Amino acid sequence: MMHSYGVVVEGDYDGSVFEEIIRKICPDAHDTKVLIAGGSAQVMKKFLGLLRGLEHVSSQGGPVEKALVIRDADCKDPAVIEAEMKRSAEARTFSFPAGVSFHVVKQEMETWLLADPEAINSVAASRCKRSPARVPDPLEEIQDPKGKLMAVLSQSGLNYTAAVCREIAKEIDLRKLRIRCPSFQAFEQKVLDP
Repeated sequence: MMHSYGVVVEGDYDGSVFEEIIRKICPDAHDTKVLIAGGSAQVMKKFLGLLRGLEHVSSQGGPVEKALVIRDADCKDPAVIEAEMKRSAEARTFSFPAGVSFHVVKQEMETWLLADPEAINSVAASRCKRSPARVPDPLEEIQDPKGKLMAVLSQSGLNYTAAVCREIAKEIDLRKLRIRCPSFQAFEQKVLDP
């Protein structure tokens, strides 16, 4: 099992969620460094430089064991975007022992947070709020997952903040996520592959 990850993401919300989900996938991951690119277009422009930065951030001053570059598909074909990222990086060598993986979330990261209404309920209950309605499947076909999540959170009396998203990710049941968002399994495999 890997103990350290470096993650390049679009923004603060993504960083909060992916850090927690990586910990759920790999409980031995005690050291996750998140670098924010500033949007999906910026991920594409900056990820090579940000990966270089992850080569010197571990607690020993060297690279993290595995690097992940993650962005949303934003209604585009995830496979096409991943292939573009791989092509951009193929001439580069990085010192991550377990390499670099690229993942494009089908639609948006918020889709994953909608997968487990009980996780949202748990966060709402801990803040003395109401339970939201379950969003029907197929989640990965929702055109505006962020808007849908904001509406569900509002029904629950919660604000859409990075802290709330982190709490939901911390509570999320990975089995439900695998079932309701089948493309999540590819991400999970990328996190675990040496």
